[in-house]
Amino acid sequence: MLSINFSAHQLLVATFIDEVDRVIEETGVNPRDIEVEITETSMLFDLGITKNVISDLKHRGMRIAIDDFGTGFSSLSHLQQLDVDTLKIDQSFIRDMLVDKGDAAITTSVISLARGLGLSTTAEGVENDQQLKVLRASGCDYYQGFLFSPAIVVADLENLLLVGS
Repeated sequence: MLSINFSAHQLLVATFIDEVDRVIEETGVNPRDIEVEITETSMLFDLGITKNVISDLKHRGMRIAIDDFGTGFSSLSHLQQLDVDTLKIDQSFIRDMLVDKGDAAITTSVISLARGLGLSTTAEGVENDQQLKVLRASGCDYYQGFLFSPAIVVADLENLLLVGS
């Protein structure tokens, strides 16, 4: 799965979907292998346009994730109206969840909310085994962070992919 982040501004550009189609055609990537990440704050700008863009991307077979979930001010009714697949729990909650009851409560609540809506969850910023253990016990589906790999440059990623194939 290839995850791609788009800004709120990009989603509002009239030619956005045309550009996505062009890149898919040029690269030959299967849209079903793409997860588009949009920030929670993207929902604050123009819900109608955001819904249409998400619908167009889903029609092409892409998965949609709400990135940095819990850091914006969107309403839960907005979330319910959007055809998304995944909530990505912001690393600011994961970082201190083992020592801060508020962060722990928000994290488990987001996981429960996602489960209730039929969505998957990804925890961002997982840095140690204890965080991973608690997240697994809470029912989180996916994890990303330095526990699994530090940030790497494109050349190193290409080498990793070549070794793995």
